Amino acid sequence: MALLNKITLISTLAIFLLSLSLNVSSALAIPPGNPFNSLSEEDKGRIVKILQDISKKKDQPTRETFREFWIIWEKQGRWPEADIQDLRDYLVGPSLIYMTYVWQDALNSLQTSTPQKNAERAKYEKRLLALGIIKKEEIEKNDKMIEKISHQEPLATEDGREYVVTEAGIELVLTSLLDADKRVQRLFSKEYIEPPQQ
Repeated sequence: MALLNKITLISTLAIFLLSLSLNVSSALAIPPGNPFNSLSEEDKGRIVKILQDISKKKDQPTRETFREFWIIWEKQGRWPEADIQDLRDYLVGPSLIYMTYVWQDALNSLQTSTPQKNAERAKYEKRLLALGIIKKEEIEKNDKMIEKISHQEPLATEDGREYVVTEAGIELVLTSLLDADKRVQRLFSKEYIEPPQQ
Protein backbone atom coordinates (compact mmCIF):
# COMPACT_ATOMS: atom_id res chain seq x y z
CA MET A 1 0.00 0.00 0.00
CA ALA A 2 2.86 2.39 0.88
CA LEU A 3 4.48 1.70 -2.51
CA LEU A 4 1.18 2.42 -4.31
CA ASN A 5 0.81 5.71 -2.42
CA LYS A 6 4.41 6.64 -3.30
CA ILE A 7 3.81 5.87 -7.01
CA THR A 8 0.57 7.91 -6.94
CA LEU A 9 2.37 10.81 -5.25
CA ILE A 10 5.23 10.69 -7.79
CA SER A 11 2.75 10.57 -10.70
CA THR A 12 0.74 13.48 -9.26
CA LEU A 13 3.93 15.43 -8.73
CA ALA A 14 5.09 14.69 -12.29
CA ILE A 15 1.76 15.94 -13.70
CA PHE A 16 2.05 19.06 -11.52
CA LEU A 17 5.63 19.71 -12.67
CA LEU A 18 4.77 19.13 -16.31
CA SER A 19 1.81 21.52 -16.04
CA LEU A 20 4.20 24.15 -14.66
CA SER A 21 6.39 23.58 -17.71
CA LEU A 22 3.59 23.77 -20.25
CA ASN A 23 1.90 26.79 -18.68
CA VAL A 24 4.89 28.99 -19.51
CA SER A 25 4.10 29.24 -23.23
CA SER A 26 0.37 29.78 -22.73
CA ALA A 27 1.14 32.82 -20.56
CA LEU A 28 3.18 34.48 -23.30
CA ALA A 29 1.73 36.63 -26.04
CA ILE A 30 2.67 35.53 -29.55
CA PRO A 31 5.34 38.01 -30.74
CA PRO A 32 4.68 39.97 -33.96
CA GLY A 33 7.43 38.20 -35.95
CA ASN A 34 6.04 34.74 -35.26
CA PRO A 35 5.21 32.95 -38.55
CA PHE A 36 2.17 31.47 -36.76
CA ASN A 37 0.50 34.90 -37.08
CA SER A 38 0.40 34.62 -40.88
CA LEU A 39 -1.81 31.50 -40.81
CA SER A 40 -5.59 31.45 -41.18
CA GLU A 41 -7.57 30.72 -38.01
CA GLU A 42 -8.39 27.25 -39.35
CA ASP A 43 -4.71 26.47 -40.02
CA LYS A 44 -3.71 27.81 -36.58
CA GLY A 45 -6.23 25.46 -35.01
CA ARG A 46 -4.85 22.50 -36.95
CA ILE A 47 -1.23 23.33 -36.02
CA VAL A 48 -2.16 23.61 -32.33
CA LYS A 49 -4.02 20.27 -32.48
CA ILE A 50 -1.09 18.58 -34.24
CA LEU A 51 1.38 19.86 -31.62
CA GLN A 52 -0.91 18.78 -28.77
CA ASP A 53 -1.17 15.28 -30.25
CA ILE A 54 2.58 15.11 -30.81
CA SER A 55 3.26 16.10 -27.19
CA LYS A 56 0.90 13.45 -25.78
CA LYS A 57 0.84 10.44 -28.11
CA LYS A 58 3.72 8.00 -28.48
CA ASP A 59 2.95 6.96 -32.10
CA GLN A 60 3.31 10.51 -33.49
CA PRO A 61 3.88 11.97 -35.95
CA THR A 62 2.12 9.68 -38.37
CA ARG A 63 2.87 10.08 -42.08
CA GLU A 64 -0.52 11.82 -42.51
CA THR A 65 0.12 14.22 -39.61
CA PHE A 66 3.57 15.06 -40.95
CA ARG A 67 2.18 15.70 -44.43
CA GLU A 68 -0.67 17.91 -43.13
CA PHE A 69 1.73 19.93 -40.95
CA TRP A 70 4.02 20.70 -43.87
CA ILE A 71 1.21 21.38 -46.36
CA ILE A 72 0.01 24.13 -44.00
CA TRP A 73 3.47 25.69 -43.73
CA GLU A 74 4.31 25.36 -47.41
CA LYS A 75 1.34 27.62 -48.18
CA GLN A 76 3.58 30.34 -46.68
CA GLY A 77 6.51 29.59 -49.02
CA ARG A 78 9.71 27.57 -48.87
CA TRP A 79 11.42 26.98 -45.54
CA PRO A 80 15.23 27.14 -45.33
CA GLU A 81 16.82 25.23 -42.44
CA ALA A 82 17.38 28.39 -40.32
CA ASP A 83 13.72 29.38 -40.71
CA ILE A 84 12.60 25.88 -39.68
CA GLN A 85 14.67 26.23 -36.49
CA ASP A 86 13.05 29.62 -35.81
CA LEU A 87 9.60 28.13 -36.46
CA ARG A 88 10.31 25.31 -34.01
CA ASP A 89 11.53 27.78 -31.39
CA TYR A 90 8.42 29.98 -31.84
CA LEU A 91 6.02 27.04 -31.56
CA VAL A 92 7.56 24.81 -28.89
CA GLY A 93 10.65 26.65 -27.63
CA PRO A 94 9.30 27.95 -24.30
CA SER A 95 7.12 24.97 -23.38
CA LEU A 96 9.29 22.08 -24.53
CA ILE A 97 12.91 22.85 -25.42
CA TYR A 98 13.49 25.53 -22.80
CA MET A 99 11.62 23.66 -20.07
CA THR A 100 13.78 20.59 -20.70
CA TYR A 101 16.83 22.74 -19.88
CA VAL A 102 15.04 24.16 -16.82
CA TRP A 103 14.17 20.73 -15.40
CA GLN A 104 17.65 19.35 -16.12
CA ASP A 105 19.02 22.25 -14.08
CA ALA A 106 16.37 21.63 -11.41
CA LEU A 107 17.53 18.01 -11.09
CA ASN A 108 21.20 19.05 -10.85
CA SER A 109 20.25 21.74 -8.33
CA LEU A 110 18.33 19.29 -6.15
CA GLN A 111 21.23 16.80 -6.25
CA THR A 112 23.84 19.43 -5.32
CA SER A 113 21.62 21.56 -3.03
CA THR A 114 22.84 24.57 -5.03
CA PRO A 115 20.94 26.43 -7.78
CA GLN A 116 22.42 25.56 -11.20
CA LYS A 117 22.22 27.17 -14.63
CA ASN A 118 24.08 25.33 -17.37
CA ALA A 119 25.56 27.11 -20.38
CA GLU A 120 23.02 25.55 -22.78
CA ARG A 121 20.07 26.99 -20.88
CA ALA A 122 21.70 30.43 -20.63
CA LYS A 123 22.41 30.40 -24.39
CA TYR A 124 18.87 29.28 -25.24
CA GLU A 125 17.37 31.95 -22.97
CA LYS A 126 19.31 34.59 -24.94
CA ARG A 127 17.99 33.16 -28.21
CA LEU A 128 14.36 33.17 -26.99
CA LEU A 129 14.75 36.72 -25.65
CA ALA A 130 16.20 37.88 -28.99
CA LEU A 131 13.27 36.32 -30.87
CA GLY A 132 10.81 37.97 -28.45
CA ILE A 133 9.40 34.59 -27.45
CA ILE A 134 10.08 34.77 -23.73
CA LYS A 135 10.33 37.61 -21.21
CA LYS A 136 12.98 38.24 -18.56
CA GLU A 137 10.31 37.80 -15.89
CA GLU A 138 9.77 34.18 -16.99
CA ILE A 139 13.49 33.47 -16.74
CA GLU A 140 13.61 35.03 -13.27
CA LYS A 141 10.56 32.99 -12.23
CA ASN A 142 12.27 29.76 -13.34
CA ASP A 143 15.51 30.75 -11.58
CA LYS A 144 13.53 31.28 -8.35
CA MET A 145 11.76 27.94 -8.80
CA ILE A 146 15.11 26.17 -9.24
CA GLU A 147 16.45 27.91 -6.14
CA LYS A 148 13.47 26.63 -4.12
CA ILE A 149 13.94 23.12 -5.49
CA SER A 150 17.65 23.18 -4.59
CA HIS A 151 16.74 23.97 -0.95
CA GLN A 152 13.85 21.45 -0.97
CA GLU A 153 11.30 24.20 -0.38
CA PRO A 154 7.73 23.47 -1.58
CA LEU A 155 6.32 24.81 -4.85
CA ALA A 156 2.71 26.05 -4.82
CA THR A 157 0.08 25.22 -7.43
CA GLU A 158 -2.50 27.76 -8.61
CA ASP A 159 -5.09 26.17 -6.30
CA GLY A 160 -2.82 26.67 -3.27
CA ARG A 161 -1.54 23.12 -2.82
CA GLU A 162 2.18 22.68 -2.20
CA TYR A 163 4.60 19.97 -3.30
CA VAL A 164 8.19 19.33 -2.38
CA VAL A 165 9.87 18.31 -5.61
CA THR A 166 11.62 14.94 -5.63
CA GLU A 167 14.23 13.48 -7.98
CA ALA A 168 11.73 10.83 -9.07
CA GLY A 169 9.15 13.49 -9.97
CA ILE A 170 11.66 15.52 -11.98
CA GLU A 171 12.92 12.41 -13.77
CA LEU A 172 9.36 11.56 -14.85
CA VAL A 173 8.86 15.10 -16.15
CA LEU A 174 12.18 15.01 -18.00
CA THR A 175 11.29 11.67 -19.58
CA SER A 176 7.98 13.12 -20.81
CA LEU A 177 9.65 16.29 -22.13
CA LEU A 178 12.51 14.41 -23.86
CA ASP A 179 10.11 11.92 -25.47
CA ALA A 180 7.90 14.76 -26.71
CA ASP A 181 10.96 16.62 -28.01
CA LYS A 182 12.03 13.58 -30.07
CA ARG A 183 8.57 13.45 -31.64
CA VAL A 184 8.66 17.19 -32.37
CA GLN A 185 12.11 16.84 -33.95
CA ARG A 186 10.69 14.21 -36.30
CA LEU A 187 7.80 16.54 -37.15
CA PHE A 188 10.17 19.39 -38.01
CA SER A 189 12.54 17.28 -40.10
CA LYS A 190 12.46 17.73 -43.87
CA GLU A 191 11.93 14.01 -44.49
CA TYR A 192 9.38 11.80 -42.75
CA ILE A 193 10.83 9.48 -40.10
CA GLU A 194 8.72 6.56 -38.83
CA PRO A 195 8.06 6.62 -35.06
CA PRO A 196 9.96 3.85 -33.26
CA GLN A 197 7.94 0.69 -32.60
CA GLN A 198 6.67 0.45 -29.02
